[in-house]
Amino acid sequence: MLTGRSHVILRLADDRTLTRVTRIRDRWRFEHPAPTKVSRRSRIVASGRGDGAAMQLHWRRDTPGDPPREAQRAPEEQSPCAPDTTVGNARFRLADELSPFLPKERRGVLFTAPFAKAATLKNAIEALGVPHTEVGAVTVNGEPATLARIVREADSIDVLSWRHGPRAALDPDAGFVADAHLGGLARFLRMLGFDTVQQDGIADSEIRRLAREERRVVLSRDRELMKCREIHAGGYVRSVHPEEQLREVAERFALAAHARPFTLCLYCNVRLAPVDKAAVRGRLPERVTQLHERFVHCRGCDRVYWPGSHYERMRAVLGDLLGGTAGADAGPAPPR
Repeated sequence: MLTGRSHVILRLADDRTLTRVTRIRDRWRFEHPAPTKVSRRSRIVASGRGDGAAMQLHWRRDTPGDPPREAQRAPEEQSPCAPDTTVGNARFRLADELSPFLPKERRGVLFTAPFAKAATLKNAIEALGVPHTEVGAVTVNGEPATLARIVREADSIDVLSWRHGPRAALDPDAGFVADAHLGGLARFLRMLGFDTVQQDGIADSEIRRLAREERRVVLSRDRELMKCREIHAGGYVRSVHPEEQLREVAERFALAAHARPFTLCLYCNVRLAPVDKAAVRGRLPERVTQLHERFVHCRGCDRVYWPGSHYERMRAVLGDLLGGTAGADAGPAPPR
């Protein structure tokens, strides 16, 4: 049994496994901190046998409820944890914009770090803590390189941020998928007319599926999720405030050129359709029927929208965030 704040138990086959797993646990803890939602009955199962075997740790919950985030990820996205997988060392220097992903002692300096057998640049950079979605141009020994290049002993690797590389082209018809922590940002994006899938309980596996099958741009504050290979385009959202989050996304994906404000329902992401005033008159406050003639309807949640008193305020906010373009051709705003 390992002591510590996580209170986890190792299921072991023999003493040899105990020695190896203890070392693996130390390595895992260094590279990937244990999930926070771990109960006293949670277990770690170690797989693999024999000297030199690559072994992986998988979280399993014995209590009801959703598994921790690490357990939701496909095994191929989890890092190999055996201490003997390290085959060499390379030198890295990462751009200042990537510093928040690094420990303080590695920020703004050239440092040496180990890499695993057959590791690509994507693998090696992500092992440092930086998702591939945040990486732009990369040079190895002064020569341009792609993330698929295999890392070799004594390579000198310079990594720039996404600002200094080819930006992912935004397909307005594909839209976004946002993780469970970005509800405010999702509503802003829908307000601008961008199809955005977001639910409070959305699982990592569903986000990966939408990224793979529908080619959606992934937005998340979970850096481990952003390392998944299914994510072809995405952005790690740094701010915790929805308006600042929208500024980040708007700049990164040039949203102003594709904005269609007030054309989607803020709540269910369904396109709004015009509706006759007579068809909804019985559902409207008397004052609204006297002041307004234009209405739209959401077939998903049955809400009726009209240009309420807050309409101009919302247009002003969006216009400020997107450089004054948001209110150019806006329809009715959400109901009060």
